Amino acid sequence: MRFDLDFSPDPAFVQGDARLMPFRHFSFDAVVANHSLEHVVGLGECLDEIARVVKKKGRRYVAVPDASTFSDRIYRWLAHGGGHVDAIVDAAQFVKEPEARTGLKVTASRLLHTSFAFANIKGPVRWSRRVWLIGGGKSGCFALPAIVRGAAMFD
Repeated sequence: MRFDLDFSPDPAFVQGDARLMPFRHFSFDAVVANHSLEHVVGLGECLDEIARVVKKKGRRYVAVPDASTFSDRIYRWLAHGGGHVDAIVDAAQFVKEPEARTGLKVTASRLLHTSFAFANIKGPVRWSRRVWLIGGGKSGCFALPAIVRGAAMFD
């Protein structure tokens, strides 16, 4: 299931606000927040809702981009912020709020690697003219990997 503020005709889609989810308590075995929490206004309320809708022995997966990396800075520059409300630069500090809000401890964390694939001109992001300054968004221009930190599993 996909849950988002933006509408989608996909039947597996539910439109709503992450701060007030339209689901019963303990409805899900797992919640995946993959590169989404940095876009949420009211992160604390969102985390409270995640804690509410996941079963007591359920899992939460969280991945957020490290705003201090070169690739994330390029992304935010190209996409005029990219919708990022929170610039997360310290994974150790960031996990404290989900732990406090959900009562769950981090059980695993990983260093994630990403490419500059987000800058592909044929991708889903509508870019400004700035993309032409770095190769016009052609895939060959972004072959160097960049580091994204902050993936964590909570239970």
